[in-house]
Amino acid sequence: MKILSLDSSFSKVNVSVVEDGRITFLHYERLDRKFLEVMPGLLKSYGIHPADFEGFAVSVGVGYSTSLRAGITFVKTWAYLHKKPIVAYENLHMMLLYGGCSLPRSALLKVGTKVFYRRLDTDGLSPVKVFTGNPEGECLCLKEQMECSKALDFFPFSSYGGLWAYERLTKGYKGDDVMKVEPIYVS
Repeated sequence: MKILSLDSSFSKVNVSVVEDGRITFLHYERLDRKFLEVMPGLLKSYGIHPADFEGFAVSVGVGYSTSLRAGITFVKTWAYLHKKPIVAYENLHMMLLYGGCSLPRSALLKVGTKVFYRRLDTDGLSPVKVFTGNPEGECLCLKEQMECSKALDFFPFSSYGGLWAYERLTKGYKGDDVMKVEPIYVS
């Protein structure tokens, strides 16, 4: 199974191809123009065509609402037109699953002036919340955004979202309702 995964939650967009459970392509760059001006030509330059994929994965946040909406709509359109499954993923969830810390752990991402977090412990996964205090256990964040116990230099959300989608789809999940995939809004 071959999946295209896109994360447009920040000014750096990343796109990955996951094939048979392995990441076979990753492109990561800061966009200096609008997403829709860049993305179609960028994907075409790498020979990436929607008909070549059995499924799609897309980040629904947390992140900047305009760039998220553009990326989500882009991937939803491909999934709808090509009648392929789409799997939405959330960035903090991917950090908690693939960040490599022991339980309990928290993941934090800064968007504008707010910091959002999620916590994973033996009771499960918390909802996304605005961060107002001190996280319990190990803490994951992006080094360029803040300091924490495990500051990551780089975290390709599209790669981990693609791997997560691949795992779910190969276990029989039929995908999310393409008309209901929307950005996460937390106030």
